[in-house]
Amino acid sequence: MRRNGNEIELDNRDMIVSTTDLQGHILYANDAFCQAAGYERSELLGKPHNIIRHEEMPAAIFYLLWQRLQAGKSIYAFVKNRSKEGFFYWVKAYVTPIVQGGKVTQYTSYRKVIHPFAKEFIEDFYKTLLSVEKQKGMERSVAYLNGFLDKRKLSYDHFVDRLSEGKSVANPVLLSLDRDRHRILYTLFIQRQLRESGTSDPCQSEFGKWLEATREENFTKEAIFEDVRSHHDAVCTLLGSYAEGSANDSKAKGALKTRLNEHSRSLFTELGKLVDSCKE
Repeated sequence: MRRNGNEIELDNRDMIVSTTDLQGHILYANDAFCQAAGYERSELLGKPHNIIRHEEMPAAIFYLLWQRLQAGKSIYAFVKNRSKEGFFYWVKAYVTPIVQGGKVTQYTSYRKVIHPFAKEFIEDFYKTLLSVEKQKGMERSVAYLNGFLDKRKLSYDHFVDRLSEGKSVANPVLLSLDRDRHRILYTLFIQRQLRESGTSDPCQSEFGKWLEATREENFTKEAIFEDVRSHHDAVCTLLGSYAEGSANDSKAKGALKTRLNEHSRSLFTELGKLVDSCKE
């Protein structure tokens, strides 16, 4: 780890480890913990773990953390800590209960470097949570966090995982999209049109309507979205050819169905890439 102005920056080799009792008093602190926090080990042992809590950390995150731990479950969280000298350092923490004799007796925390993308997003996000907390209380801050996740159909763990992989959580329209459901319904729609040799436009399928409804969204300007629309347009053309009898023998029809399946698969592959790279 190294100092950069008022920040202590961890690198991939650093692993901060500590153990507490059930009330959060420190029982063990490794060398990396002492170095980052700027305390002698003797100054840490027996002290509440919140001795390193930074004032810019929203209480909602610790509320969620303790809820999970007291239920006997592990949790990942992004945490901003404060050193003895007043410097700060960001970590991705994994906190887990220690079970002995069938009972939780301690908690252990492992902290690693935070992904730069996660840090950039979470700094602003925590400021919003903290603002809500100061104005309306912690319960409203927790409600804001849950509302943010619900709007995007994200669990808290998925939220942390995406940010840790450098993936956006900003765009609710894309993140709330049930890709698997659309893919299944789109496939069924195409199969029905092939059986009936109808002329219904795939744009009238559920996914086609979604495409039209999102025409003015910012992500429709991205190249990946153009690939999605291109594959959808190809499906439209192929279905039209099938309905017009352009493929009038079984071999030609088989080839056409193969191309339809290929474009459908590619469409939802590209859509997945768009969701993973989406920006506000």
